[in-house]
Amino acid sequence: MARSARRWRNRIAYILFLVVLALATGEIFLRLTGRSGWAEPNKTIKVEPGGSFFRPHPVLGYAGQPGTLQVTLQDSLHFTVSHNDQGYRLTHPPLDSADTRPQIWIFGCSFTHGYGVEDDEAYPWLFQERFPQYQVRNLAMTGYGTYHSLLQLQSLLEKEAPPAVVMLAYGAFHDQRNVNSRYWKKALAGQEVAKDIQYPFMRYNDADSLVAYLERPDYTPWTGQRWSALVHFLEKQSNGAEEQELRSGDVTREMIGEMGVLCQEKGIEMALLGIFKNPGTEQVLKEFEGKMRVLDISVDTEDPSLRILPDDGHPNAEGHRQMAEKLANWFE
Repeated sequence: MARSARRWRNRIAYILFLVVLALATGEIFLRLTGRSGWAEPNKTIKVEPGGSFFRPHPVLGYAGQPGTLQVTLQDSLHFTVSHNDQGYRLTHPPLDSADTRPQIWIFGCSFTHGYGVEDDEAYPWLFQERFPQYQVRNLAMTGYGTYHSLLQLQSLLEKEAPPAVVMLAYGAFHDQRNVNSRYWKKALAGQEVAKDIQYPFMRYNDADSLVAYLERPDYTPWTGQRWSALVHFLEKQSNGAEEQELRSGDVTREMIGEMGVLCQEKGIEMALLGIFKNPGTEQVLKEFEGKMRVLDISVDTEDPSLRILPDDGHPNAEGHRQMAEKLANWFE
């Protein structure tokens, strides 16, 4: 009996040894290939006055802070952002009287808002200069996804006359935002936009119908993720599996399609703009060809000369100039 118990203890010890050896080997291999534990992003941002770029919004979760803001990123990049009373970035100097020109509404994220560049360097402002016969409205905001654009469009059409054109600026990275996946919450960790705000998103229920949610985008790292490359690697694999399970791409396609239906019902021309070049974005643009106007205005944000900072892929002034040029040449 004692010999049998000792045999089982030896087997268990051997199995535990193999498990520890496998974990150690995996950790060493990942370290040698340049992987590491997770470090929360440390991007400093200073906003004056008020200290914040955002304010709470009951439907969108958050919106831009009205007024003129002086923003400093990483203690090195300085730019001015002018928002109107609704928190949307200006595309021209304030007008003295009501503007009766036909409107173009541009929806999107920080790439369209112009995060990191001056007011008159953002591509919606440059597009406005090229087409003064229209009133161009930049309705984009940092961190917004396609669901934000859909909510904005629905709300604006209930209160205002339809515009001549609706432009939806899309990148495949919006997909995880639209379902508030763990991947997206991880990207938000440590960012100002994630502090004390609610985030709207949609997910499929068991009946394969989309259900709307409004929740805090809180992120909780796995135990050991900060120091273990192996745990961090496994966490990222799990996040990718969740993305597939949530069918974030399908959710996005339904949202774009719904925006297209709304525009068609109101007699509005809709355009889908690609702002981030990757296979996911290209696939969505291809799928909507023939259903609405489609154009890729993206620039190579891997090119250091087109980035606002070496570690930040938002397009700089030259990147926005190229985007505006592509959009204007196509719109003419």
